[in-house]
Amino acid sequence: MTHLSDIDSRFDSFLFAQLYEDRETSLSVLSALARLDIDAWQEAADLDGLPRDTAINSLASKIWKTDSVRWSPLAASMLAANLVDLLPSHAPCRVKPRSVDYTNGKFLMWLAYGILWGSIAISGSSSLQLSAASDTKSPAAQHLTVPQAPSSGSID
Repeated sequence: MTHLSDIDSRFDSFLFAQLYEDRETSLSVLSALARLDIDAWQEAADLDGLPRDTAINSLASKIWKTDSVRWSPLAASMLAANLVDLLPSHAPCRVKPRSVDYTNGKFLMWLAYGILWGSIAISGSSSLQLSAASDTKSPAAQHLTVPQAPSSGSID
């Protein structure tokens, strides 16, 4: 018999999960295990300590034993897989995405500085390219002729 002081609330989401629910009745994992005369919290702790596949197989056989008419072995296994994920050690990793506080003034200030600096860098390099191109192809430079000195070989 389980004493109230021994009850571990880490397993509540698993134990109180519904196996089925219809208009007249519902059956939780806790109720199904009680029907099989199994200490639900001890069973949850035992399943939590098992590898995931072993825990699924163990729980599926217990689900199937509670009502083999309602569940096929495959349906019991699929249900058990979902239920085992509710156990603390088998829960899928839930990493919260890191949020950025866009209302923070520092973020907006650095974003504005970055955009300003980038646009200055881009416009500065494009104006340097334009001035270099205009120096080499300016009309004045094309019509400018440099006089040549007379050659010193022969004087007429």
